[in-house]
Amino acid sequence: MNIFPFPDRSLLIEELRRDIMFDRIPECDRQPICEEAWELGYRTACETIERYGWLPMPEIAAQNNLTIERRELDKVSGKTRFFGEYYSQERKIVLYMGSIRKWAQQNELEIETAVEVILSHEFFHFLEDMSARELSKRYTVPQIRVGKWVILRAGIQALSEIGAHAFARTVFDLSGQSV
Repeated sequence: MNIFPFPDRSLLIEELRRDIMFDRIPECDRQPICEEAWELGYRTACETIERYGWLPMPEIAAQNNLTIERRELDKVSGKTRFFGEYYSQERKIVLYMGSIRKWAQQNELEIETAVEVILSHEFFHFLEDMSARELSKRYTVPQIRVGKWVILRAGIQALSEIGAHAFARTVFDLSGQSV
């Protein structure tokens, strides 16, 4: 049996390290903010399962008036492969099927299982948006300073990704599916 191919708690700091603001986060805050983001993703997954049961993610999305668009594209930008994106203004989740197929094949997943996992991840971003509780804005760091005054603060986008990873991982793990 393969280890589930989606980030777990052991990779939280690695996800945070990819954020452009990483160096501005005091070292003593790094692990705690990652744990908080993971915990929120976990709790949100449990609440979602309680509310919708084990409906497939496309049905849950439809109940929330979300459109799902599948694009036959392996979307890579720089060294990052994208599997899906949530577009707030359009209430739409775009799935990049070329990327998802590669990921599914590499990790010996059925394509529909892979789609369900990616949809879960993007659905978390929708839930963040609807609750106006974006994880990326919960912890901020100084971005621009003038002397001792902070003029502009920046959020940490990686925290939103950590929450979405926790959400998708929890939905998958609790569903009892095996890889």
